[in-house]
Amino acid sequence: MEPQSTQARTPRCRNLVTALSLADQGRIKCGEKTKRPSASSIAVLAASLEGGDFYASAVDEHIAAFAWPLLLQAGGLATLTGTRLQPTPRGRAVMAAPDYPALGTLWGKSAVVGDLAVTRQRPYTAWLRRQGSAAADHPELVAGVAAKVTAFADPLLHGTMTSHTWNPADRTWS
Repeated sequence: MEPQSTQARTPRCRNLVTALSLADQGRIKCGEKTKRPSASSIAVLAASLEGGDFYASAVDEHIAAFAWPLLLQAGGLATLTGTRLQPTPRGRAVMAAPDYPALGTLWGKSAVVGDLAVTRQRPYTAWLRRQGSAAADHPELVAGVAAKVTAFADPLLHGTMTSHTWNPADRTWS
């Protein structure tokens, strides 16, 4: 494993700090009931993530920017105060000293995203219909989207992709 000072310089750790910092600045808002980020928060995150949103599509679908607030909440690094996402004491500690273990704790947390496939299938299907041919390569089921996000994020968040590069054209690590 890399020393912490080296880890903190990696894009994945910097993006973790970016998401926490934006939350600390009050720039990330989420639904009180759904806990999901607002469109304006997704836009702010997408513009702030190093390297952009690895999974942005032609129709401006920002999966990484959508996922960061959910992961921060599920991992106990941030919590909602009203509609504003705020770092917890643990989140502030990670901001001060980011490392791979902090990233690894975020994945595998289903408290926030666990019912996503069920609760969002109907709106997702409607959205797919509205996109027409632009969404031809999108999965039909939200569970398929979740599988693609997992394929991208799981190796990244567990720090196993330190010498690999994400290829957005074929959506694989190489």
